[in-house]
Parts: sequence; structure tokens; C-alpha cells
Amino acid sequence: PLDLDLGKTTVANLTLRSSAESTETIKVESRGNTVDTGSTKTSTTYNSEFIEGLPIIGHNYQDILTLAPGVTDTDGDGNPNVHGARETGLQYRLDGGNITDPVSGTFGQNLNQDIIEEIEVITAGASAEYGRADGGFANIITKSGGNDFEGKLSIYWQGKFLNGDGANNNDINRYDNTFPSYHDIRPTLSLGGAIMRDHLWYFASLEALDTQV
Repeated sequence: PLDLDLGKTTVANLTLRSSAESTETIKVESRGNTVDTGSTKTSTTYNSEFIEGLPIIGHNYQDILTLAPGVTDTDGDGNPNVHGARETGLQYRLDGGNITDPVSGTFGQNLNQDIIEEIEVITAGASAEYGRADGGFANIITKSGGNDFEGKLSIYWQGKFLNGDGANNNDINRYDNTFPSYHDIRPTLSLGGAIMRDHLWYFASLEALDTQV
């Protein structure tokens, strides 16, 4: 309160503050648990942003699986081994469904990487919903679109003109020496958006393969 006396001059010093000083800011942060005490599984997860930035030569999702600890593909056939188990011990699941080839026990189909939202590689301690595998599980989740329209056009190309000598023992060098016209072109178009905002969405992707050896 400021007291004003009759017939007297009262001096009051006022300090003006900027809006930044007078505005209260509340910052809320959400962080996951460092250790998930409710699960016994050992897994590694890769999201679409990480996958898109990977310099994968063959542009095959199987190469991503080998980035997980304990997963290797020494013969390079696209069927990784988990902790020394047979290559038939890795089960491939797409949106919850088993897509492992029932005859060979290896990966059942190639997938366009642009449709992948997330890949989880489970190498140990899988829960009861998983079974029929003695190595591990590759759980692949596809994109589902959203309220905002998004599109992507990309072209992946391989050929002898961009391939160096290297160790002179990789597949592309072999094709260069034996098949001078070798090339691999993969144009991909992806579209996603909303059919009914906040209720129904769509996502579609088309990939064309043109490989010549």
C-alpha cells in the first residue's frame, strides 16, 4: 500500500520489468524408465527417421537387423543369426503377423523400406505372445498415415560408375567384371493422409524394381 498524506508530495520509485521476467513458464518433461522393470526382454528399436538416414547399399530391411547387439549376417544372404542360433531361428513379424517363409524358415518377403515406421529386434526374453523361434524376433510396424497429407518420391540407383575398387571382392565389383551393364534402379512413391480427419487415415507406397546384370 502507498500512503498519501494531505498537502504533501509523495515520491514512489517504480521498477518496470519486461514481459519475459513477469511471465511464468512451466516446463514439463516426460522420460521413459532407464530400466523397464515390467519386462524381461532384451530388444533394440529403430524408428523411421533412423532407418531413412542409413547408408544401406542394398536398401534391404534385413541389413538393419544386424545393427542390433548379438545379431550378425556373416554370409550376407539377408538371413541374420541371433546369438549364434541358426538363421532359421529368427522369426519375422509384420504388424503382428508371422511372415517367415514356412518352407525355408527364412525371411518370407522383401519390404519397401519407406513403409516401415519402426523395427524392434528382440534377441532374448521375449514375452508369451511370441513363440516358435529359438533365436529372436524381428517385429516390423508399418506406417499408417495421419491428419496431414504427406508425400515422398525417391530413386535409389546402383551401378558400376559409382562403385570403387574397395577390396575387389564385393558383389557389385563381381557384377562389374562379369556383367558390364549391371545396374539396380528402385523408384519409390509414398503418399499418406486423412480420409476422415481424426478418425480414418491412409498410407500407400509403390516401389518398382529394375535390376540388370
